[in-house]
Amino acid sequence: MTETKENQSIKAHCNKCGGTRNHWVLFHKVQTDETEVNRHFSVHWTNSYRLIECQGCESIKIFHESVFSEDADENGDPIVTKRYYPPSTFRQEPHWLAKLDNQWHLTKLMREIYSAMQNECLSLVAMGIRAAFEAIMIDKIKDNGSFGRNLSAFQSAGFISQPQLNAIKSAIELGHASIHRMHVPDASHLETALDVLENLIHGLYILGPEAERNAKSIPSR
Repeated sequence: MTETKENQSIKAHCNKCGGTRNHWVLFHKVQTDETEVNRHFSVHWTNSYRLIECQGCESIKIFHESVFSEDADENGDPIVTKRYYPPSTFRQEPHWLAKLDNQWHLTKLMREIYSAMQNECLSLVAMGIRAAFEAIMIDKIKDNGSFGRNLSAFQSAGFISQPQLNAIKSAIELGHASIHRMHVPDASHLETALDVLENLIHGLYILGPEAERNAKSIPSR
């Protein structure tokens, strides 16, 4: 076991600044251990913990690296698992989310989706996206008894176009597959689904009302 309290510097991801930044190492501790599997064989592991501070925004997090003797790549080199606490932000909340009512169900749901995305809970993200689409449809056209009828009524009411309908169906299907078919979606597919969801919310609840307010301030002919 070793401990250091030197002002070393490493590069690490910063959630606040965004991207890789230089960090001071405020404290560093390494722990190693091993256990005997049988008389002729044992396994060992190493955990390295660093308390780091961003040299830009001064935010602090823990950087954890772990190595297990039985985990190696195709060349026989040890695989180093790296984690941050709090986790690195996978996708930032859109700036316009703050314009929505903080107590509104959809706003809370969106923040839970970003939190799940950050913590790599991908199935929960897919289910949350599905729930968010349904919340939007019920808010605009009330509940028609099923997801399919809600989606049809949503398009018939003019809230979305045919291309948007196809994109929403694809995004919703990720949630259906996670709930009913035990599917764990790929992060890149969730990124696309979130793009579709964010564009819909932004258009319906931010751009639409802002455009209406702006139109009222334009002098009539």
